[in-house]
Amino acid sequence: FAKSARFALPTVEADKVAPDEIPDWPVDTLEGDYIADLTFALYHGTSIPPQYLREQIVAVLGALADGRLAFPLHRDLPVRRFLALISERAGVGKGESWKRLTANTGTGGALCPLLGTLKLLNGSGIGSGQYLAKELQENPHALCHWDESSQLFQVTGQQGSTLLSALKTLYESNSHWTGSFTNKKFGGDDLHLSVLLHSTRKTFCDGFALRGGVGDGLLSRFTLVYSTGMPVVPEWEPRNLGEERKLVKIIGELIPKVPTVPTIADDARECMNEFARTLYGSSHPHPDHVRRLVELTKIDVLHRAIFAGSPEITLEMVERSVTWGEHQLALRLAFWPTDAKNEIAAMTQVLLGRLRKGSASANDLRRAGSVDRDGSHETFNRALGALTRSRKAVVMGKNSKGREVYGLELEA
Repeated sequence: FAKSARFALPTVEADKVAPDEIPDWPVDTLEGDYIADLTFALYHGTSIPPQYLREQIVAVLGALADGRLAFPLHRDLPVRRFLALISERAGVGKGESWKRLTANTGTGGALCPLLGTLKLLNGSGIGSGQYLAKELQENPHALCHWDESSQLFQVTGQQGSTLLSALKTLYESNSHWTGSFTNKKFGGDDLHLSVLLHSTRKTFCDGFALRGGVGDGLLSRFTLVYSTGMPVVPEWEPRNLGEERKLVKIIGELIPKVPTVPTIADDARECMNEFARTLYGSSHPHPDHVRRLVELTKIDVLHRAIFAGSPEITLEMVERSVTWGEHQLALRLAFWPTDAKNEIAAMTQVLLGRLRKGSASANDLRRAGSVDRDGSHETFNRALGALTRSRKAVVMGKNSKGREVYGLELEA
């Protein structure tokens, strides 16, 4: 038979798809209270992202005020936090920000005078839900810190791990018990656990994708903080310890000692209610991503009021918190992975997500999956092979360089 062009693939070019961009942290949400003043004192003249400092300060204050601070008409709302600090790469300032707040060093962590009975637990030593119950029985007010999220995912990836289940329980409830006939019973009914997780974006997304964190609601409990990094400051300014201590003293005096419920202005209440109607309405395009977001926003505005020394939640405070909540949604849309049973299934979801935006060459798909950066070439090949064999992805043609261009199978 003579060579024929009858079976030749058409020449097509892949769609030009702009890379996903994560909006910068809204600067206005860093302002408005004494927390903002302390954040600036700790951040000024350094390369530490200020949002890392502010949100960790709020996490510590929430842990200290939990059980004594409530939102109007939502008095059972816990103010303790599950907080994840995420960076594009290591060395962006997550560890240094936490050190400035809590390290027991010569200069001292700024918040150390406030900690009192709040126990800071090292997450690397928490191997199970049972061990966590034992720690909380001895330290009922605690903040557990994983300085490498891979430590958490390594433990929770083990068959029969009870740690993620325990964390979900302790976010919603103050009660957690564990034990068996052969082991002692540990736990309590007045436990207050906060969680701090430091992670790179890749480890965070992959870890939760393989743990079912989206579908079972664990991720919706987390407040997310992200930074690509700050401009380099080769020589950091010396800390103004006098200013830090003055602000910490003011903040410490504002921590509720008795049950406290601030009032809320009518226009502020309506602003918060409108935010709730927008997020939870049936027409919202991302219903799976908005769970618990109003509750997290209420926690944010509570701290703004209390630590501004205000007995009332004002419209300005709520507007800042709504902006904060909208940014939380943007981070969720960027970081929440689709649940997957293994690395290949996780990669197929990434590739499908890219193809839903338009046709793509193999190189486009590799970039979407960060294949060259992570060295996940075998995982990529298996995932792409699975999609083409199942006809979920099809070869649409070849581009001008002779490389195959993929697209999604057309609906019948």
